[in-house]
Amino acid sequence: MARAKLGLRFINSLGDKSRLKKVLLIVIDALSARHVNAAFDSGQLPNMLRLAERGELHDECISIFPSITPAATASIITGRYPCDHGIAGAFFYNTAEDRVNYFGDDLWAIIRKGFGEFFNDFLVRLNGEVLASETLFQRVERAGRKAASLNYLIMRGEKEHTVDVPWLLRLFPGVPWQEKILGPDLLCLGDFVAGSPRENRHELSAPGGPFGRFGFQDESTGAFLLELAERNAWRDLTVAYFPDNDFDSHDEGPTSALSMLRKVDDHLGELFEVCGGIDALLADTTVLITGDHAQSDLVADKKARAIIVDDLLDEFSVVPAGEKWTSHHELMVCPNMRACQIYLRRGLWPDLPRIVGRALSDPHVDQAIWRTESQDGGHCFHVATRDRGELRFWRARPDAARGRDVFGNSWDWAGSLAPVTGETSSSGQLGFADYPNALERIATSFAKPAGGDLWLTAHVGHEFKLPDTALHNAGSHGSLHKFDSASPMIFAGAPAGISLPADLRTIDTADLCLRIFGITGQQAEVAGAAR
Repeated sequence: MARAKLGLRFINSLGDKSRLKKVLLIVIDALSARHVNAAFDSGQLPNMLRLAERGELHDECISIFPSITPAATASIITGRYPCDHGIAGAFFYNTAEDRVNYFGDDLWAIIRKGFGEFFNDFLVRLNGEVLASETLFQRVERAGRKAASLNYLIMRGEKEHTVDVPWLLRLFPGVPWQEKILGPDLLCLGDFVAGSPRENRHELSAPGGPFGRFGFQDESTGAFLLELAERNAWRDLTVAYFPDNDFDSHDEGPTSALSMLRKVDDHLGELFEVCGGIDALLADTTVLITGDHAQSDLVADKKARAIIVDDLLDEFSVVPAGEKWTSHHELMVCPNMRACQIYLRRGLWPDLPRIVGRALSDPHVDQAIWRTESQDGGHCFHVATRDRGELRFWRARPDAARGRDVFGNSWDWAGSLAPVTGETSSSGQLGFADYPNALERIATSFAKPAGGDLWLTAHVGHEFKLPDTALHNAGSHGSLHKFDSASPMIFAGAPAGISLPADLRTIDTADLCLRIFGITGQQAEVAGAAR
């Protein structure tokens, strides 16, 4: 719900809004609503708060499911759910190609896959082949505008860029010295790409190297952003991605990671100063700040923290992490932190109830989620739990629905809404206590051919694990739970007549940007994708 206190509403005090021409979208990885809103209330993050005071602050912008970075950042920049854009998490299997897609940071999974193949997948295939939807960069530039991507993971555009691989990484077998990728007019990707086709590669520079994640860090993004401001080289759309809060939240916990958010806030303060003040920036630029997902806290006991999936499903032969199917394997398991996809070998579907029963025998497993075909050619979605019963639900015509969610989707169901902590008002309005927008997020998570047959989610405090995958220390995400899924959104300097809706999803971000540019058609496409 949009926040009304502290006067955080749209303020028409910055002059003629009709001349606004630029958009700055800042995505902070793992930006947690419950921690950031508390920080605002205590006067922390002063520069973000200054933006909110000049515009709007929405307490909770709801991510997709799975709430995992590659999928979630794809949804922000395409305005689509995984069922459309095809990126089903950080670790998933393409059944049509018999190929494991791994875009995480787990060392043993990378070693099994081969560093060269992992590198090519992350740098080339993720945007060039796996992504199945147009990006905001493409839509804006096809409309005659210019766009820039500063360290954003999903950066596909229309311009060819040369990737110069740092010399240290060239030592790994299979890693190319140079590569060609498509991006927007200006593409900055750490130490790999730093400029546009018309600019010298070294015109834009930022700290990086092997001890600075090769430029994939907040300091680099902040440096790129400040240099654009100093040169007055803004594109019409600039998307800046700050990843470090996610790393620190994993290592130290979401609350402790607020120190990293304060550094991002300092970058904003420097940006305001370079631009001649916050009001000067907002005079011709709309600023949006949000996260791709949030993070929840993990239990301190490492042994208790882990849900070891192959032990849980020891009646079945499970493919080792990062390897391919062989004739004797029955299940492909792809942990995505606090969510987990399971793929069943053809012919094993009758064993699904036994697999679900085994999964739910672990008290740390929260939900088992799967999809079946309905008689009318649609889909029925199932959510089973250990102690809250089972729900079956499906999309329904408005005149035949038992309930509607706040985004206009009509639903019918059998069983209890308790597995998703749902309830309906007397008018049929659906609400969810712990799993926001649960029905739409579940229904749009099956990204064939890349989505699994079965999703598992973990109770707060726990992560899924295979023998060759690691656990995080203090924080994690991936599930439907609100602690994993809700980020705030700040929206300042918008043209007159454009404001945040009362209820907000990360997939709405692209449409907000397009509306500022006067580019139409995206909202209808988003609505269609959700059906």
